[in-house]
Amino acid sequence: MKLEVCCTSSSCCSIALESGAAAVELCSALSCGGLTPSVSAVSKVALLHSDYPTAHITVLVRPRPSDFVYTPSEKDLIISDVKAFASLGVHSVTVGCLTPSLHLDSPFLKRITELGVEVTLHRCVDDVLAYGAMSPESLVDEAATSGVSRILTSGGEKLGLEGMLNISKMVEYAKEHYPLMTIVACGGIDEDGIGEFKEKGVEFVHVGSSVMVVDEVVNKSPLFHSETKIISASKVSSLINKINNPTTPSTSKKTYADLTPHLIEKTVLKTLEKSNDTLTSKESGIKIHLSLKPDVPEIINQIVGLAVYEKVPDALNVTRSILEVDGFGSERQFYCLLLRDEVSGEGCGFAFFYFAYSTWEGRVLYLEDLYIEEEGRYEDAGGGCEGVGVQEVRLAGVGLEHAGD
Repeated sequence: MKLEVCCTSSSCCSIALESGAAAVELCSALSCGGLTPSVSAVSKVALLHSDYPTAHITVLVRPRPSDFVYTPSEKDLIISDVKAFASLGVHSVTVGCLTPSLHLDSPFLKRITELGVEVTLHRCVDDVLAYGAMSPESLVDEAATSGVSRILTSGGEKLGLEGMLNISKMVEYAKEHYPLMTIVACGGIDEDGIGEFKEKGVEFVHVGSSVMVVDEVVNKSPLFHSETKIISASKVSSLINKINNPTTPSTSKKTYADLTPHLIEKTVLKTLEKSNDTLTSKESGIKIHLSLKPDVPEIINQIVGLAVYEKVPDALNVTRSILEVDGFGSERQFYCLLLRDEVSGEGCGFAFFYFAYSTWEGRVLYLEDLYIEEEGRYEDAGGGCEGVGVQEVRLAGVGLEHAGD
């Protein structure tokens, strides 16, 4: 596994490469996630190719903070910057652009890759994954067909450890279908958790703040906050040593196994991860999978079925937009497992659950509702849904506590 360091100056890039980093990314304004650096800074970094011919040097091209849905004029600015940087000797750029529906803007990505530079797709992909707009696999497919060579991602979460499941899926899928594609993991990676990424087969990790220190030489302005951070050679070397000589993970910070309950109960992830997000019950012929944003219409159909079954159809107030935000937004309020007939592929039930807090056990998973369509509730009903019930859902790790009737 190799190390990429995010830097805000050519001198910081030099420090990182001299300390053993295999790659650097030049940007500015790290406080807002990084923006396009100045032409003069880019020209200096381009000269590093002669001193470090095997290093991967990329430049971030991002015209403004906030989201990644750009106007035509902003896209023209990105294209102009890429052309300018390429003329200075830059071989690789890090960019990203989304459609209003939070899918990759493939036509625009192709415009960039056709300029003859290598393209790293930046963390706009984490917005895509966080909202469930695309699966990790379809995202890799779309990026590859757009000419992208590398994808920088934290798996749709703030921390890479929390997004490890999606990162792992992207790594495995890319290895099988696009062997030249590199998945670069990022998001708060430091010495305590870096071994987890190596175990998952990640080839590159991207770090920033974990290898930075405050530059005490720079004078502090009495009127403006002017704290400057620079790359620490010793921290870069220490992190590389940790990669090359992994030891038992530190107990001072949480590891992947500790953090997964933040996403969903560990048993759910472990079970679904082994079968590509789908668990099949051999006894009933039911496929169970964790729902994504595109599944919202089916979720609504199942909720309507439940409301009719309980004879309270007028009590239904949830809408598609509410479910999309609460179930697939940045702060998820619930999770949903969908049950499908293995033969017909049609939905036949769902399990609706969320996290709560127990006085005795701490964080627990509550099963709010488990609904099975009528034809699947009896053994003589025929079809693949027969006999399905709580046991099948428990196979996916749900049902630790029950908040419904």
